[in-house]
Amino acid sequence: MMSKWLLKSHYLGASVVFVVALYVLCAVDNYAWVESSTLKWLVTEQILSTNEDSFLEVLSAVLWAVAFGVFCSLFMRSRSTVERCWLALYAAVSLFAFGEETSWGYHWFNYADAVPLLTAHNAQGETNLHNINVAEILGVSREATYYYYLENVSHLLNPLFYLFLSGLWLGLPLVKMSGAFKSLSLLRDMPVASMGFLVFFLLHSVFFIFVDVVLFNVGFIYEMFIALAALLVGLDIARANAAAVTEDVHGSALIGA
Repeated sequence: MMSKWLLKSHYLGASVVFVVALYVLCAVDNYAWVESSTLKWLVTEQILSTNEDSFLEVLSAVLWAVAFGVFCSLFMRSRSTVERCWLALYAAVSLFAFGEETSWGYHWFNYADAVPLLTAHNAQGETNLHNINVAEILGVSREATYYYYLENVSHLLNPLFYLFLSGLWLGLPLVKMSGAFKSLSLLRDMPVASMGFLVFFLLHSVFFIFVDVVLFNVGFIYEMFIALAALLVGLDIARANAAAVTEDVHGSALIGA
């Protein structure tokens, strides 16, 4: 049932439409093309907001959780040791990101009171690592050239995390598809997303950088997109596996006939 849904589903196209719609809403509000209190609330409170209960924040956490489940399912079904290693890495990344989105110490392991140093120097008063004010902990002067990157670790970790995932889900798959290093089993057996996803990931990343640097801040959209990308990678791998199984079944049927 799930295999048939994956083979027929247009989840990638729906994802593209959804992401484009978010940018359109933000642009309409930012340039005041339409005066609407509802639109203003939607953009400022639900899309471009640090509030952990906002739509995009909740959606990001849900997407990471679902992606983790998909990768775990793929891991259990895989018979390739190399493929399992990659899937375990994908699952670990998804679990870590989910924990960061939902704040490990507050909502899952209840260790917030045991590490007051983290909560006292956290932008949101929580225990997630990416909002820690390292500059405050180390006593770094505000005049220091690197103060900006330490006052909130997300200023440094987020770009590094995005670069890591870009290499993992875009760079390495392109190298694999190019045929280079095909004798290397670690790369040859790496489970990758479809070419459609790779194009979407690349074009959106370039578009995001342009909008975020030249026009207006849309960092929260890309943060959600990374979580969405994780799920799309998992679904693409599952779809490829389902297609392979279907081909094997048809091949066996033809041989039997």
